[in-house]
Amino acid sequence: MIARVAKQMALLAQHVAPAPPVSRVKRAARPAYHLAPKSGWINDPNGPLVFNGTYHLFYQHNPNSSEWQWGLVWGHAKSKDLVNWEHLPVGIAPSPGLDQDGCFSGCATVDVDGRPSLLYTGVSSGVVISCPARQAAHAVQQVLLIR
Repeated sequence: MIARVAKQMALLAQHVAPAPPVSRVKRAARPAYHLAPKSGWINDPNGPLVFNGTYHLFYQHNPNSSEWQWGLVWGHAKSKDLVNWEHLPVGIAPSPGLDQDGCFSGCATVDVDGRPSLLYTGVSSGVVISCPARQAAHAVQQVLLIR
């Protein structure tokens, strides 16, 4: 597993491009190069992943406020070149039970069956629990959508 992560990170490093020109910034307050959500609070990048030739990045996100609060989700974006990002629907959201108070830090990998898999920290009533999420045709709790 460590070798697979090292290989993915080496692949990512090969594709780092120089920062785009400032003219690409639509608003002066937005970063020109770093990934930023359309709105809300962003924190830890979680689970950088290469799957089927596309880079995916998950991150802690509060889409409803510019400040931290309970109920964090994992934002999700994808890129072909690590410069131009397409924002996708929320990758993981709290659900009743194990992660009802938020989806916190975690990681991503492609499992031995070739499926993208996430392991994240779910919080419920002050209790911290490790929670898995996998791509599946149908799942009882969390469905991970990677396109």
